[in-house]
Amino acid sequence: SDNGDSLYYHPPQGKIAYPIPLLGGMYTVRQLKYQDGRQQASYQYQTELKYLRAEKDDHFFSLQIFGSRKNGEESDSKISSLAKACAAILFPVEIRVSPAAQLKDVKFYHPESTIKNELEALKRYFTDDISASYIDQMKKKAEDKGHMLTSIRHMLPVQFLFGAFYRAKYDGWTDSGVYHEFIPWLTHATPIRFELYNRI
Repeated sequence: SDNGDSLYYHPPQGKIAYPIPLLGGMYTVRQLKYQDGRQQASYQYQTELKYLRAEKDDHFFSLQIFGSRKNGEESDSKISSLAKACAAILFPVEIRVSPAAQLKDVKFYHPESTIKNELEALKRYFTDDISASYIDQMKKKAEDKGHMLTSIRHMLPVQFLFGAFYRAKYDGWTDSGVYHEFIPWLTHATPIRFELYNRI
């Protein structure tokens, strides 16, 4: 029609189509820090999802994190270098997603003993006590599968792609029903329960 409403596409059965294999791609996350209405800093990183295979209705992706920047530049601080070195050992990981788009499992590509040995080897290059403590924390996190699953589930791209957004039911013509999602508002903070709805 002249109003363009013939171009409107309402989700079939009130659901947005969710072709899980097509979620593979590169995602950039940018977080801005404000104080008193003025921007203090900008943080950015990238997440890459590669679709691997389907098994018994579940879908498998590899997940990689890289390209961490502050205010558009890569930090050359010692702790930033250590964090990148640890990430290079821990990632990529393989994640398993259910047909309902829920993150079910995460696993390393290398045996846990190999990962812990490689992390321990970093102490030869990062010799101060703070670095040693950080490395020991990474080793504990690597052996705690539940912690790894929770950490990855709370990453913003994963939170969005495999969260409740695509499962929202569109009762009306343009608006979904209200749904709830627990979203971590800071990296190490307890997730907050949000009441959300989508509008097309």
